Amino acid sequence: MRRRRRDLGLEPDAEARVREVERDLVNRPTESILAFDQDGRLAWRKDGRGKASLKLTEADVAQLADRVVTHNHPPTLCVQRDGEQYLQYRVGGSLSPADVKVAIRRNVAEMRVVTRNVVDGRERVVVYRLKRPPGGWPAGWKADDFVQGVDRFSTAIRNILEARVQAGKARLCEVSAQALHEAWERRSPEYGVEYHAAVLEGAGGRGRSRRRGTR
Repeated sequence: MRRRRRDLGLEPDAEARVREVERDLVNRPTESILAFDQDGRLAWRKDGRGKASLKLTEADVAQLADRVVTHNHPPTLCVQRDGEQYLQYRVGGSLSPADVKVAIRRNVAEMRVVTRNVVDGRERVVVYRLKRPPGGWPAGWKADDFVQGVDRFSTAIRNILEARVQAGKARLCEVSAQALHEAWERRSPEYGVEYHAAVLEGAGGRGRSRRRGTR
């Protein structure tokens, strides 16, 4: 993932309040979703239980319109061999097609997800963000084409990345969550949707964790 720094829309003080919550949110073992007003005030929250994805009711999604919505994707452990040792990373992913469908259908001002991923060979906390265009989300078939097209495109990218892993040109942990991110990044401009990902500074992270392996 390429490192980029840019704010999408919130005023600096409001953005700082959301980021502070995300620094804590990324450490939760289960999924949670929060909605903020444009001033960064927490307006609604729902915490999940267990390993299953958080289920939203109609009453829940009614809270999301015109708000900045963030949630966490609890990462999975990725272990790969490096000579006689193993590297361990916690790896999460970008916004899912289901996340973006909710954003479009419920007129969310900005949809975000915070998780851990590998950036420049280190495990870092990353926020993935998708902002509603000034003219509104793509309507009708364009919205379906946007989300479904990204889903198909990510499969093609994943095949390319896996081929690089097989050829020894990339490491599995560093590309396993990359495909969907690249798909959103490449396709969003075609629909006037602003998307980017950035390391969440001050949220902690770590270098590669090693443990002795056996042959």
